[in-house]
Amino acid sequence: MELLVSISLLDELNTLIIVSHDIENALAISDTVFIVANQENKMGSTITEEIDLIKMGLC
Repeated sequence: MELLVSISLLDELNTLIIVSHDIENALAISDTVFIVANQENKMGSTITEEIDLIKMGLC
């Protein structure tokens, strides 16, 4: 976790894609969250929701 935090603080233009089941830690270093879920009667998963934490004042 410390490595991800230090990388995220290096430059605002860095993009990190983190796949995690640890929601609390993932949100601690995120400014945008994409929710991925299965869709009924379809194989695989897709992005079902995008949450902008900056707009919500949460980061």
